[in-house]
Amino acid sequence: MLYIDGFLLSFLKDELNKELSGKKIGKIFQYDNQNISIFFGKTILNISINPELPIAYLTTGKEESSFTPPNFCLTLRKALINSIVTSVEQFQNDRILIFNFSAIDEIGEKRSYKLIVELMGKHSNLFLTSSDYKIIDLLKRFSIEENSLRILMPGIFYKFPVITKKRGFREIDEQFFKEAVTNDKDIISNIEGIGSYSAKQCCSSFESFKNYINQPASPVIYSSNSELKFASFIPFAEFEKYNKKAFNS
Repeated sequence: MLYIDGFLLSFLKDELNKELSGKKIGKIFQYDNQNISIFFGKTILNISINPELPIAYLTTGKEESSFTPPNFCLTLRKALINSIVTSVEQFQNDRILIFNFSAIDEIGEKRSYKLIVELMGKHSNLFLTSSDYKIIDLLKRFSIEENSLRILMPGIFYKFPVITKKRGFREIDEQFFKEAVTNDKDIISNIEGIGSYSAKQCCSSFESFKNYINQPASPVIYSSNSELKFASFIPFAEFEKYNKKAFNS
């Protein structure tokens, strides 16, 4: 499995922002109802909302698709071809990436768009919105019966998922930690952006917590007999018994 919580997604956000800001979109392809690729010359941004592996990542080896482009892909092409990435952001400490674009439309007027990527398991989705978050189109549509908490359809304003109010992991001081945390479940309940595997790594003390959230990215894959066991953007002590392969990005 590839493990990503809000804290770990911040590493990916920083890397994508560094690599893509200022780059221009040349081509966009959609391969099925879950995967698209955005070409910035030789750099390619792949976005998957597959519930088993929702992810956004860069590659240089993606082929162009012969799949007849559906309406969502055509809408992306109309809005974003030749647009420039101005920034990549993360919504609070949640598993949501926001790609900001600046474009010149067919009549020469400057337009701004957002591509919002929700990396949330079975709830993963991809939205194209205007600069004020009005939905232009979305990859996976839900009926009101399927998602009564958020109405998501073209023409209405995008709303971020409702999340329990917690304190951000960068805002935690020693006093709060000692008062609110006695085990890993307390971290999950009280600190935003920290998931189950991360919580186990940093619940023993405030010092261990600070060391955990201040460490640099160090992507790693753990495997055994060629079987993937665990992958993430930093090492995890409980998987060190397996074969480990580290990556630079």
